[in-house]
Amino acid sequence: MKLYINENRLTESSCALGKNQILMKVEESLDDEIIDKIYLDAVEVSLAYFEENTIALNELETIRFVSKKMEELIKETLLEAKEYLPRVQNGLIEVIDLYRLDEISKASEKLVYCLEGLEWYIEVMSSILNLDKNDNEKEENLLIQFNISMTTAMAALKKENYQYLADILEVKIIDYLKQFNEVNDNLLQCY
Repeated sequence: MKLYINENRLTESSCALGKNQILMKVEESLDDEIIDKIYLDAVEVSLAYFEENTIALNELETIRFVSKKMEELIKETLLEAKEYLPRVQNGLIEVIDLYRLDEISKASEKLVYCLEGLEWYIEVMSSILNLDKNDNEKEENLLIQFNISMTTAMAALKKENYQYLADILEVKIIDYLKQFNEVNDNLLQCY
């Protein structure tokens, strides 16, 4: 089996290595990069797939790891978030309107999608802020305050106080989304 990182072949014998050993060897070779794609012969698989599934390594001719600079990945993610946040905000505005019209079922259904989007954004931003070499205390505090407001909103949902939930979403959460857009734009200028 031949083992590649980008276009460079690892010269050491890789026949006797297991998946974890291969991953360790690849990660040791990466400088300020992360694994972006993995090709088992010509088939693209994710890192998660490679880690979690049983793969007959001895039946493969090549394993090719394609890496990406962390800065490039951060920039791509910030650009994706820049497009995504306005959609979440519009979705929340619809949810607010539906709750105010007592269309609880429709509002709750749409809220689930908005919450998934918010969860993705918070996870991504937390990761970016941890990787970023600048002082991000202000942004980290914003995420903390957002989570506190979300906890209040979820308590209102649990108590089925939908009008109060709509108020929290409108007054607090929408405002946080606007601030997140600013944070995103500021971070994009750094990358």
